[in-house]
Order: sequence, then structure tokens, then C-alpha cells
Amino acid sequence: MMPAVRSPALRRPWFAAALLLVACDDAGADAAHASADGGMAVDAQSAGDSARGRDAAALDARVVFDARPADARVAADATALDARVVFDARPADASPPDARPVGDAAPARDAGAADGAPDAAAPADAGAPADAAVILGPGPDLELLRGRLNDDVWIDERDFTADSCAVIEGCVAGPGRRRLLRFDVSTANVGNADLRMGRPEENPALFEYSACHDHYHFAEYARYELQDADGAPLAPGRKQAFCLLDTARYGDDPDAPRRPQYSCEFQGISRGWYDAYHSGLDCQWIDVTDVPPGDYRLQVRINPARVLREKRYDNNDAVVDVTLPPVDLDGPCPERSPDGTRRSCGWTQDQVLRCQPGNVVRVGCNGRGACAPGDGCQGDPMLRVCAGEGTDCLPGTALAQSDDACDSRCPHAELFCPDAGVVTVWRAPARHGAGYECALRVEEAPPPDPTVPCDVGADGLGRLCGWTVAADDAECLPGFEYRVGCNPEGCGIGEACGGDPMVRVCEGGTPCLPHQALGANDDACGSQCPVARFTCPESGRYTVLTAPYGDGDGYRCDVGLVRDL
Repeated sequence: MMPAVRSPALRRPWFAAALLLVACDDAGADAAHASADGGMAVDAQSAGDSARGRDAAALDARVVFDARPADARVAADATALDARVVFDARPADASPPDARPVGDAAPARDAGAADGAPDAAAPADAGAPADAAVILGPGPDLELLRGRLNDDVWIDERDFTADSCAVIEGCVAGPGRRRLLRFDVSTANVGNADLRMGRPEENPALFEYSACHDHYHFAEYARYELQDADGAPLAPGRKQAFCLLDTARYGDDPDAPRRPQYSCEFQGISRGWYDAYHSGLDCQWIDVTDVPPGDYRLQVRINPARVLREKRYDNNDAVVDVTLPPVDLDGPCPERSPDGTRRSCGWTQDQVLRCQPGNVVRVGCNGRGACAPGDGCQGDPMLRVCAGEGTDCLPGTALAQSDDACDSRCPHAELFCPDAGVVTVWRAPARHGAGYECALRVEEAPPPDPTVPCDVGADGLGRLCGWTVAADDAECLPGFEYRVGCNPEGCGIGEACGGDPMVRVCEGGTPCLPHQALGANDDACGSQCPVARFTCPESGRYTVLTAPYGDGDGYRCDVGLVRDL
């Protein structure tokens, strides 16, 4: 059994790499324009003429990060830094961050929230105008990527238990089913020096330890507030703590580091890099369960108390218009509704199915290979399956949903029939209002045991037999992202790999079928050794299966686990 990953003391031998922030198979950077101005003074006029003074519509495509060369240690006193702000929180003699090769991007990770107070030396007037200060000389400059925020706002719902980290840390108002306004918050460092925060345990005034998430957060890095259409706050805004790190490069600045330097253990953001809290992460939302449908405004403020010293502050805030629709899948879609399976409107109820609880239900209109069910597919349809009869559901509570499957633009979903023995199938075009055809077909069968030997040769990740349990009912932290596999050379995960193995991750302590997997992988990091990504479920339990790509082939896969901070 894999050991639990709940405290530093448990991070030992085969998965000690959990602390190294390696990324094996993520793609590289977003495109942007970076600045290397060498520390010249920045004033309002030059900002307006520079790439960093562009309007909000272009920010998401061209914004860059500020980073200081590794040898540019600034150990300034209060007169140089201004006693109210923090520029470099690392001790002057601290070693530079560990820049292990990890590919082109560091992994995304949990976005836990906290209500910690800012550093006591921060300005008392945290609500001062954002453009009230421009600091001369070299330094970091945090810029909120307004375009990414505007393009990634959507409605979801999830069920929470009383011991969920989201409940414990105040990300939702309480346990049960909560309605969530999810959104992306990404911060570029567009100055000309690294934002160096250092080791959290050495800076208790700036950081707070999350016992639930088992890492440190920089207190009150952002504030989120839902406002009415006139800009009046509906409720007190929520403070959001971040674990500041290098998520990915965001530009072509030749002086920006090629690999991530900062992590939750040594926090900061390099020049030419950005820190992203994606909309799908835990706590990256506002709980709107008790907010009535309507048009609202979402305000996001970065470094609101100005605890962090920046070259300027007029690029830290954004306000975007949002619409909270009623939970009505077949209702009309308001403006700014997202495309794809995140959409909560514009669906058509196809059928209500009766099934045997525990059986595997396959539904789709694909008609190809493993996705054989289906009588016709045109355009780009998608489907969602909800528990119960005639019910609505959003992505977080759907039994299954699918847009594209089996190398086509036709959907296919597999699920277990719930205890009630009833499910409702919905279909819709991936792009709202587009034409499509999706003649669904449904198949039902008792679930096979994936660990039994195969009667005939079977290949690939979709195999329903011939798997071996490598880790049984292990523990993980709900909401965190992990990677598990046996790719010690390319990915730095696991102990040994031989032949052509595969890996599958299942929720709980029971081997699962392909459609139930939290994650699965065949090849990773340019080799035939696998590493699968998965998000720890609310239960906090998972099981790992391994198998050879070809049934009956010899292989070795000594798996290891890495938690992405």
C-alpha cells in the first residue's frame, strides 16, 4: 500500500520526489511579450507607451513576468525598500531556488483559501487607488491577466463533506451541495526582477500553514468580491491565499529562466513566468449558493494590501461581468455563456434510462471501435448524464459527460448505474446554437473485474482485463493534483520500469474500468514508461493498477507518487 501523503514526515523513499515539482508531459508556455528594461524608472507616460501599458483586451495574449537574475540578490534596508512593503523576503545568504529540469511548465496545484492578515508593516489603507504608487528602479511587477479571467468564468456545483478542506478553510459556507462561480486567476510578473518570497517557515509574518492542505500559503494574496450590476458589494469579499510559484513561461524574454525556480517550499515568481490558479482548482471560486440568478460583477484584486513591493500597482485589479443563470439545463443561454461541457444551459433532454444498480452503462453516438454505441453523429455534439429522473446537474455532480471521444468529435460516456437505478441523458452542441446530430444508443452490462486474466489477447489502456493492483486503497489529500507512475529517468517518478507498462488510477479501494479511472497513461516523458495525472477525490482514497500494453507481455512498473504543489 502506498503511504499517506499528509505530513512532511510521510514523504519518504519512493515518492520523495513529491517535493521536487517535476512536470513530465505538460506543454510549454503561453505566448507573450516580455520586457528586459534593465531597471529603468517607470512612470505613467512610459507605461502607456510600453507593451505593459496595453488595454485589457490584449493583456491575456501579451503579458509577461518580471524576474530578477539569480545573482541579483537585493538585501536592502527599510529606507531602500520602504518600511511598508516587502521586496525580497528571502534571507540574504539563502541559496538560490532549486531549478531541476522539469520540462516547460511546472504543474498546477491546489488553490486553498485562507483569511490570514497581511504583514503588519503593510499600508493601512489597503483600499487606496490601484494606480497611486509607481516605484522607481528594478523590481517585480505583478499583473493580473484580465483576458484569462474574462474568458474562464463558469458555474459549477459540488457536494462537500464536513471534513472537506474547502469547508475547513472557509472556501464554501458549509457542507452539502454548493453552487460555485469558478474563474481563472493568473498573475504575470512583468517587472525586471524575480519576485522572491523564500522559505515560508522563515517568514511567519507573510505565510500561514494550511494543516489541511499540508503546505504554506502567502496570506491574502488576492481578494474576490461579487458585486451587483452597479458595483455595490453583495457580501464581504473573500480573501484568497496563494502558494506562489512558477506555473509556466509566458514570453520570449531572453533573460527569463528556462525552467521553474519557485515552488510552495521556496515561493516566488520568476521573470518571464506566471502563476496560474486555474478555474478547476479547489477553492478557486466564490460560493454563490444563496445568490439569486441575475447579472453581477466579479472583482479580483491582487496584492490588495500592497504587502509585496512592486514597480506599479495599476495593473493588479480587474472587474468582469458575470451572469448567474438558474440551474436549468434546457433553458436559454445568457450572453457570455461558455462553450463545451461547462455550459449550464442550452441542453436537450434525450431520455430517462432505467438500469440495474451497479451495472456499467455505455451511452453515445460515436459508433467507432470501443465507442461502438451510436446511430449517427454530425457536427460537434456533447452529452451529460445526471442521476435521477428529469433532473438537472452541472459538471461537478454529473455521473458522466463527454464532448469528443475515440479520436472524433462525437461523444461517448460510460458510468455505473446509481443505486436509484435511474439516469437522465442530456445532449447539446458543443458551441451553443450550432447544428448537430446525435442519435444516442445505450448499452448495459454487468461490470467485469479488470484484474482477471484476459481470455484473448487485448491491448491498450482500454483493456477490461489483465490488470494488477500496485497500490491498494492509498490515501491522498482531496482536491490536490498528483502524478503516479514508473518513469524514474524521464519524469523522476517511481523506482523502476521495464517493457511497455501502463498505469490506471481508481477512486477508493476497488479496481476500476477505463471510464471510471481518475487518470491513466501508457507512455510519458518520451519513453514507454507511464505517469498518470489525477485529482484526489473527496474520499481521499485511491488505488493504482498496472498492466503491460500487450496482454501477456513481460513488464516491470515499480510505481511512485508525486504531489503537485
